[in-house]
Formats: sequence, C-alpha cells, structure tokens
Amino acid sequence: MNLNRLKEAKVTMVITLLCLLVFALIHLVPLRLSRIEQAIFFGAYYKPFILAGEWWRLVSVGLVHVSVWHLLMNLFSFSNTGPLLEREYGRVRYFLILTGSIAGGALFQLIRGGNTIVVGLSGGLYGLMAAFIMLVVQAGGWRIPAFRNMITEMLMVNLMINFMPNIAYLAHIGGFVTGALLGIILKPGKGSSLKINCSLALVILLGAMMWLGRGGFTIRQNERYIGSDLSLLQEEARLGLKTHSENMAVRLDQLYGTEGYIEAMVKEDS
Repeated sequence: MNLNRLKEAKVTMVITLLCLLVFALIHLVPLRLSRIEQAIFFGAYYKPFILAGEWWRLVSVGLVHVSVWHLLMNLFSFSNTGPLLEREYGRVRYFLILTGSIAGGALFQLIRGGNTIVVGLSGGLYGLMAAFIMLVVQAGGWRIPAFRNMITEMLMVNLMINFMPNIAYLAHIGGFVTGALLGIILKPGKGSSLKINCSLALVILLGAMMWLGRGGFTIRQNERYIGSDLSLLQEEARLGLKTHSENMAVRLDQLYGTEGYIEAMVKEDS
C-alpha cells in the first residue's frame, strides 16, 4: 500500500480509513450476532433489508470486509488505482465514479442475483479500472503495444477472478459498466457527443435494469433467513433503535407475506 500516494489523495485515504474502521467494528464490537450478521449490521449488502428500505446499503457495501485477506487485497488495489484517478478527475468527480460504481454493481446484484450477502469494495474497484481504461483509450494509449498489453492482461486477470467461488460477479460486471460510462461522462473538459451518448446510455441502462428487475424484487421462500433477520432487528432494538427495527419488521412482513410474525417477535423481545 503506497502511503505517500494516500496522503495526497484525500478521498482515497478517507475511504481506506473507513474500510479499516468498519472491519474493526465487525470484529471487535461485542454484539449478540454471528460474524456474517455482524457484517450486515454494519452495512453489508443484504437484499431483504435493501428491499425493506435500507437503500443506503447499495453504497455502504463497499466499506464492509469480513476477511482480513479480502480487506488487504482490495485496499492494495485501491491504493494503486485510486490516487491516480483522483488526481485525474478531481475529488468530487472521482468520488462520484467510485460510489456510482459501487451502487451500480450492487444494483446488478439486486436485480439479477438471489438472496446472497455481498461485502467489499470490488464493485468500485472494477468501476475505477473501467474509468482508467476509458482514459487510456481516449488518449490514444490503446495504439501503444505496451499499454494495450497491460490493459489486456488486467482484463484477463480480473475476468478469471470472477470464476472463483463465492465471488459476486454480477457486482463486478455492474461496477465495470457503470465506471466505464461515468468515466467518460465525468472526464474533465468540455462536453462532447460521446459524453452525451454515454449519459443517455446510463439513463437507458438504469431504466432497463429497473424494468427487467421487477421480478427480482422478491425473496424466494427457500432464500429467507428469518432467524437472522430477527436477530439483527432485536439487536437493533436492544441498542436503542427500537422504532427503526419495528418499522423494518413491518416492511419485512410485507415483503415475505408473513402476516405480522416478524413484527410481533421483535416487539415481544423488546
């Protein structure tokens, strides 16, 4: 991890520190939850809770890591790619590309994926990689054999990663596509027809995702983890978030069709 680069790249440094903080909270805060439930508690992607109203999880997922190896691997890549793009785009544009890519990846997962728990900055990293590739291509770097070979190798390695077990490949794809479009749209400089076309493409993509994902906004019977849901909501109530936990219980009952069961269990415990 390049500490000198991080000192100059304020947004990258803040995101890195937040990832470390959340990792510490997951492992050190003594909650009555399993490790996976603890990750959900601190912001992991969890489809039922997102559909029940916690849409902020589409971005907070990027800050959550459970495995120390996963954390270090992502932060190593982030410390090498982030400062370069932060300098090129500026802090605000860079932040929008990063968070937009994380959210884009999470939306792909939400719409087409089952009820899996997703953690990590990978969707954002794929988005940054795509934005970097767009910069190289627009600058004519694709015509230079060394750059072309570097990008080809980068794409092949990251493609192979998606065939590993327990990898949220949909989040990677969504992050990459979103990052590529935002990388062009937000590139500093005057507007161009390419920026306009990419802006339209992004709007069409979001519309198509919402339309295609209508059937994905449900949780199948065999993918409902009501025991974990109850543990999380009861722990929230115990920590003083009673109103929020009861509201979430009502919405989960509506989502699952459990006719007030979760709400009654949460109120009984609190």
